[in-house]
Amino acid sequence: MRIGYIWYEESEKELLENIFHSECIEWTLDSIHEQSICTLNGVFNLLKSDYDLILVHLSLRFCLALKMAELAHQGNIKTKVILFSRTISDDSAIEKLFDGHIRPDRDLLNFKKIIINIFETERKQIPYQSDLEKYILQIFNSSDTLKSGYLEKFKIRHKRIYSIEDYNRSIKASNKPSWGENSSSQDIFISYSSLDTEIATEIATMLNKNGISTFMAEHKITGGEDWEESIRLALVNAREIIIFITPNSVKSNWVMIEAGAAWSIGKRITPCVAYVDMNSLPQPISSHQCKQINTTKNKGILVEEIVERLSKIKTNANNV
Repeated sequence: MRIGYIWYEESEKELLENIFHSECIEWTLDSIHEQSICTLNGVFNLLKSDYDLILVHLSLRFCLALKMAELAHQGNIKTKVILFSRTISDDSAIEKLFDGHIRPDRDLLNFKKIIINIFETERKQIPYQSDLEKYILQIFNSSDTLKSGYLEKFKIRHKRIYSIEDYNRSIKASNKPSWGENSSSQDIFISYSSLDTEIATEIATMLNKNGISTFMAEHKITGGEDWEESIRLALVNAREIIIFITPNSVKSNWVMIEAGAAWSIGKRITPCVAYVDMNSLPQPISSHQCKQINTTKNKGILVEEIVERLSKIKTNANNV
């Protein structure tokens, strides 16, 4: 069996690859970064490949996960499209539209069994476009991640109900993608206590000098903006999250909320720890590899690792 896995969160990718190496050695897993297929043409090409199964996360830009499932039904395509995502949405519509749903935070212990079951189960084809659109809109309107991406892309402050025209508009927007397509989207979202502004700004400046854009609420939100909405959109659209864990931030409700939100939408999280006992860190922070930033040397190592990682992803995206 050959499986294509569209990934954007490196720690999750490594976890899945380890499962394949230990439990599914007879199968082939191709890990494909989301930037490689974030166009409608990329989705077409992927579906035309010889994959038996494709794992895709719901937050794939421009609603392309929904489009992939839609095309599989429209073209009676053999390749099965499995939602591999913890993003919350309408489960009943997901069950209709996708060939299966695997939640990385719940189902990995039974991953092989679930995959075999999906592979051996015949797809329940949806023959009518009106039904496809109904399920698509149920998912779209129940997913904060998809709605936030739409608002950010088209510079809309608020929208209650999303139509099939909104969905098609989002799909069409994938025709001219680029890494820096939206100037308000940043590579790194920095979560920190206001009492730690100095050290957060220091790291942000080091990243900026190396071509990595950053979001710090104190620097990016202007007067008159809805700051809660601005932070939420920045979190959704950032490539990765840095969370400063200090004696100040562990007392900050907002830092913990941002950490939980980042985890829930599958963002790569790097906790940066200073003057806090590593063994006392709360979930979900403690489940990620933490970086000490007590010294100038440690700060430099952190920045080098981020720059190297994101530079590789950008280069691969530009070469597609």
